[in-house]
Amino acid sequence: MSDSATTARGPAAPGGPVLRPLERADVPALTRLVRENRTFLSGSGPLRTEEHFTDQGQERAVLTSLEAAAADASAGLGEK
Repeated sequence: MSDSATTARGPAAPGGPVLRPLERADVPALTRLVRENRTFLSGSGPLRTEEHFTDQGQERAVLTSLEAAAADASAGLGEK
């Protein structure tokens, strides 16, 4: 991503969050985040299998999202 990223309201804040499509390379970071937030996330949303908290589970979720985006069924930003 270049330093000239923009948002709907103008230039993105330096070092701020940027919304972009998922990439396969995001799997390790997503796995870390779901593991670190497992207790918090357990209070809402669907029940998750143990696989969801593994690299393999997150890779499957990312690939499913990318396939749906390629078929114009989602924006490719993560789970539905």
